[in-house]
Amino acid sequence: MRVIVADKAGFCQGVKRALDLAIKEATQSPEPVYTFGPLVHNNQVITYLEDLGIERIDEALQAPPGSHVIIRSHGIGPLDMEKLEEQELTIIDATCVKVKQVQDFAKSLIERGYALIVLGAPEHPEIKAIREYINDRALVIHSLDEIIEPLFNPIPEKVGLVSQTTLSKIFFDQAVEKIRKQIPNLEVHNTICGATETRQEEARKVAERSDMVIVIGSPFSSNTSRLAEVCVEHVPVKKIETEEDISEEWFTKNMTVGVTAGASTPEWVIKQVLKVIISIGEMLDGECEVINGDMYLTKDNKSQEKNGGSSV
Repeated sequence: MRVIVADKAGFCQGVKRALDLAIKEATQSPEPVYTFGPLVHNNQVITYLEDLGIERIDEALQAPPGSHVIIRSHGIGPLDMEKLEEQELTIIDATCVKVKQVQDFAKSLIERGYALIVLGAPEHPEIKAIREYINDRALVIHSLDEIIEPLFNPIPEKVGLVSQTTLSKIFFDQAVEKIRKQIPNLEVHNTICGATETRQEEARKVAERSDMVIVIGSPFSSNTSRLAEVCVEHVPVKKIETEEDISEEWFTKNMTVGVTAGASTPEWVIKQVLKVIISIGEMLDGECEVINGDMYLTKDNKSQEKNGGSSV
């Protein structure tokens, strides 16, 4: 069996920064540490933080005076931030830089007199925060079916568009094309995170070379879902959260298995998934060649380098 691991899989810089900040607080703060909402959309990371003593709150008043509160990577709205600032708390802002940029774009467009369209999931915390920053003065579109005529009546002189950072590039392009049929002067700002676009492109390349792709990540992770959508255009996809979700029945002799992971999926989960896949490959074919998986495999797993990958 052959396993191809996407060049870009697992933590993006925004998630890594948020987790590093949380670990630093857990190890250095003499006061209780909380996250406002889940730090990232990954159950294994949340459990890890709980083991470090970091608890989750969803309202400002839940944090005792003097405690430290970490803002989740998806950001929060100004009302929640104001409530936190009113308490006697130390606030650590782990909002992703890319998310902050979308917030700033949205505010700028509204302040300049634009009608605003936001592509994204209305209930996703990133979109909810953006809507709060602009007093909900935006049309949020989550599917192509929602782009009906007329989106505006009459059409405003100036219309701008931004997107959720974890949006599918394919959906973004299709939505913009469809909206422009109504609004030719649409001012488009592609605010999909570069890391998201890169991961989607890498996932596509892996899918094109594979018989099946396994996508690792939380079922609540938007960017993980987008990776699965990209891959399923080419081959069957299995979405899993951990190695415990893997079934031997998925695999056949001499098949090529692609592996990718969402931006909030920790390295230790990817490692465990690869170990199980390798074990199944060895059972079926006697050996398992792994390409691009070196960073996830310990010396105990690797016997020799072969054909640009690892013969395990």
